[in-house]
Amino acid sequence: MERKITWMRYLLIGINSVVFMMMTPSCGDDEDCWVISNFIFSNSTNHIINTSAGVINPNSELSIRQEGLGPCSVKAGNYVPPFLGETKIIFDNHKCLIYQSTKVGIGEGPVGINNYVSKRIGKLHYEFRYEFTDLDYEKAEDCD
Repeated sequence: MERKITWMRYLLIGINSVVFMMMTPSCGDDEDCWVISNFIFSNSTNHIINTSAGVINPNSELSIRQEGLGPCSVKAGNYVPPFLGETKIIFDNHKCLIYQSTKVGIGEGPVGINNYVSKRIGKLHYEFRYEFTDLDYEKAEDCD
């Protein structure tokens, strides 16, 4: 008799577990998909720009491609630029412009995703463009 009661308890626990798992919403929209981003940094100045991502010669571009798993429902505003935290932009090795992100992907200049011009290339593939101009150079101060 005691064996039958123990067996019934395990059966009830098993049934409750199955019912709970069936009632739990599935990940659906949160599934991971392969997402791609192309970040293109244009230098429309006559100055050499050094960044943590690389050097951008005058009137040239630097391209950075990022690929990885992300949500299948990703939109342009969900991407994160290659610059995080404190980002130092150095012009001609003597003038500096420092940008600080307030949160991941949020901030002024190249640290904020909303400061890029975005273009959808495919369902999960975006291109982001950021342009450094003479105005950026004029805002820069002498490096310490």
